[in-house]
Amino acid sequence: MRLPPNVKRISALTMSRLDMTLKTAFLMLEASHALGLEDDKKTLAIGRKMVDHGLAHGWDKEVGGVYDGGYYLKDRPGCTILRDTKNWWAQAET
Repeated sequence: MRLPPNVKRISALTMSRLDMTLKTAFLMLEASHALGLEDDKKTLAIGRKMVDHGLAHGWDKEVGGVYDGGYYLKDRPGCTILRDTKNWWAQAET
C-alpha cells in the first residue's frame, strides 16, 4: 500500500483500529479475571488508558459511533481520522 507522504509507519502499522483498542482492553480484563486476578490494578490501568485513547480519538462526538480507524501522521499530534466511515463490524466490536 502506498502511503501519503505525511503518514509515518509505526512498526509495520500506520493505522490504529480504534474499535479493536476498546475490545482488547475488555479482553485483557477478562483474561485477568480468568487467571484469578480479580483486583489487578496494573491491567485495569492499562485497559483504562486504552479505552480513554479509543474514545478520545475514535468516537464520533456529533452522531455517535466508532470510526473504522485513525492514522498517526508525522505533522499532527495524536491520532487523525482520515476517513469518517463507520462499518457495522467496528460498532459491534465496541
